[in-house]
Amino acid sequence: MRYKITPGILSGLIGAVVVGFVGMALKAMGVSDRIYIDLAKTIILSEPKPGLAALIVGWLAHLTIGSVLGAVVCFFISMTSSRFWILKSWGIGILSWFVLLAMGTITRLPLFGDIPAKAALTLFVGAALWGLTNIYALKKITDDFQSITHSGQEGSKRVISYGTFPAPAKKAEPVKKIVKKEKIRLIRPKKLK
Repeated sequence: MRYKITPGILSGLIGAVVVGFVGMALKAMGVSDRIYIDLAKTIILSEPKPGLAALIVGWLAHLTIGSVLGAVVCFFISMTSSRFWILKSWGIGILSWFVLLAMGTITRLPLFGDIPAKAALTLFVGAALWGLTNIYALKKITDDFQSITHSGQEGSKRVISYGTFPAPAKKAEPVKKIVKKEKIRLIRPKKLK
């Protein structure tokens, strides 16, 4: 497989767990009235419902979204490079915040309309936290991105295409020159009489 996304799924899952628990703590302290788990629950169930089963559905949807976004970050880094890695993951996290709230508002889902500024800011901080947690987890899982970027493929062979069938390139063998050492004999000319 040319592009590995499994580390991205795992790192996105780690980021989603961190954001989920931080969001639950902020909601318990009264900082925000809605968190990403509530939004994920609303996306799946069409309206916010109370109860343990709804909370489990919210967590599952939240973890799934985090895993998919983690795979997107991993794929994006493997397609480009590991330069600006913090900015790439943070940017995808912030972009997902904007797209999620915009799509929820456009489709008029219950929790997405009339979002207070404090709740929107809390969700923004959650998206930024997910981006940072995701990329640091991905960096640790992939040993500084070596297993997902092309620089980590030291043992791979270059492929040369002959017609429609690709064939692995052969290593050029060094050319050995055969040099015979011969004695050079000088012959004296005979004297003329």
